[in-house]
Amino acid sequence: MELGAMRPRIAVERENSYMEETRERMPKIDGKQEKTIGYQNILQEKIQELSEKIQSGETEPSYQIGAQSFSLKEWDEFLAKFDSAEEDIRELTTESTSCTYPTADPKEDDIRYITWYTEEGIFCRKAGQAEGYEWSISFENKEQYDKVMEFIGQFPSDWNLRFAAHENFWTDFLNDEIDMDGFMKFMEGTNKGIPDYSITKGDSMYIDREKIQWAKYLNPLGVKFYTAEEFLKRQADIIAANREKKNF
Repeated sequence: MELGAMRPRIAVERENSYMEETRERMPKIDGKQEKTIGYQNILQEKIQELSEKIQSGETEPSYQIGAQSFSLKEWDEFLAKFDSAEEDIRELTTESTSCTYPTADPKEDDIRYITWYTEEGIFCRKAGQAEGYEWSISFENKEQYDKVMEFIGQFPSDWNLRFAAHENFWTDFLNDEIDMDGFMKFMEGTNKGIPDYSITKGDSMYIDREKIQWAKYLNPLGVKFYTAEEFLKRQADIIAANREKKNF
């Protein structure tokens, strides 16, 4: 086969590879967000249209842009569609917070959770989770949504809001079962949302009882910290249960 005949085939293969990569890089949005998916579909259709034109030779004189070749008109149209879709995606996902927890292995990436807020409720996912939720809470009315958004709005965007990934926090918050003045005072003493429950007296370090009461809202998901009283009670319950099994 002549080199001249091979070039179009190679170009087409490169275009197909690029189109596939572009689709893979597109944000994956929850199925309920129909508006975003609509824009995403427009972008996919544009990619397919360009691919077909390139393969059939219907495009205008083109220029190499990275690994891809576009005419100026096609490139401008592509960017316009992409920017429009990206902007709508950002608008639909701005009402969200994220937090991270360190892993036991320092070589592994931090565990990250994303919590987002709609007028329907609160939804939380672990980063990389493609289906379902860690948990979700439905709002009973718009007032609850407004209450949550007003509260979240008090925190800077760069804070590590670990409490926001806890279902029990939002349940208690919506039921007015949290001393919010005490909680906000506690949060002000954290390192941008990362707590330190210890207190140092001289050369000794102790657990601060005032701080530890908030651990249930900020500890890693699935992990529970106990106050001294809770720990002793738990030990007593375990001992009692063991005695009952052995008929002591």
